[in-house]
Amino acid sequence: MNEQLIALARSKANAKFVVADAVTFLKAQRNTFDIIFLRNLLEHIAKDKVVEFLGVVNQGLSKEGFVVIRTPNMTNFMSTGNFHDDFTHLCGFTEQSIAQVASLAGFQSVEMLNQFGMQNIKGKLKAVVNFVMHKFLLWLRGGTKCRVFYRNLYVVLRK
Repeated sequence: MNEQLIALARSKANAKFVVADAVTFLKAQRNTFDIIFLRNLLEHIAKDKVVEFLGVVNQGLSKEGFVVIRTPNMTNFMSTGNFHDDFTHLCGFTEQSIAQVASLAGFQSVEMLNQFGMQNIKGKLKAVVNFVMHKFLLWLRGGTKCRVFYRNLYVVLRK
């Protein structure tokens, strides 16, 4: 609810912006939105409120609507450190845990976006090194089901 960011957004996009509590606002706007973006938001919601919050987000979507989430990826060792640098971070997610809470909130589809295709050549090289390093370190730890090792998860949820 940062008025400076809202002013910047208004100057860049021809869209309606509303500053409001997300839960109260979405409860009043059932089945309305085609797209809802949750960028660096979910990690600031208390663990015992995440499923309820995502349920309200789900109710705010139109029939064909979807949610795009960006949140730190707790499988990535660098994100784990950064997560604890911000005292307002309350809940961390891996690809498995975000799929679990999405399912509990009533979403039928959880898609992890492939960030590799979004990278330039330098980014792709870093991504490969990051992947190999994390696979090795997690193998030392005893294995993992994880496939996404980027610093952030980009997730699309559908009804």
